[in-house]
Amino acid sequence: MSNAVAMIAELYLYPIKSMSGVSVQEAHVGLDGILGDRHFAFTRANQAATNSFPWMTAREDSRMLAYKPFFTRPPTPDQPEPPVQVRTLDDQVRNPEDPTLRDELGSRTGQPLFLLKSARGIFDCQHISLFSLASVRALAAEASCTIGPRRFRANIYMEPVSGNPFEEETWTDCLLQIGDEVLTG
Repeated sequence: MSNAVAMIAELYLYPIKSMSGVSVQEAHVGLDGILGDRHFAFTRANQAATNSFPWMTAREDSRMLAYKPFFTRPPTPDQPEPPVQVRTLDDQVRNPEDPTLRDELGSRTGQPLFLLKSARGIFDCQHISLFSLASVRALAAEASCTIGPRRFRANIYMEPVSGNPFEEETWTDCLLQIGDEVLTG
């Protein structure tokens, strides 16, 4: 007897906070979330010591979403931090630590930036984020416009078995199993 509440439709990792996501077929989870997810963030130097959210994000410059990070090989338990490269707006491939990339990002907002790397991930809230595609469709219908699911920057996009939007809001007191080994609650 299956107690499935949803099926995974898509998996995404975000190697660099606020840049484009990387679609993956499988993900490995450790104590600090999904391996390879949000290990880098560009930080506004003038906010680092005074602001609890010092990150340079698409809120400051929406073009950050068009930068496309990619792994040179997928993150695995044996290689949890594989090298990352970034395809820029002018189709150049750069290392995240390349000062040219940092300066390019900072020049648009006039803010000096530095790159922060954390093996623990740099999350706004939780280590793993889930979002229901049924909820995305309901939000789009209510707003009478197209809403792309990637706007929510989730790791796991799922289809609830019931097909009901916002059902995931009732799962807050539940322990969910994802795949064979991951339990989240």
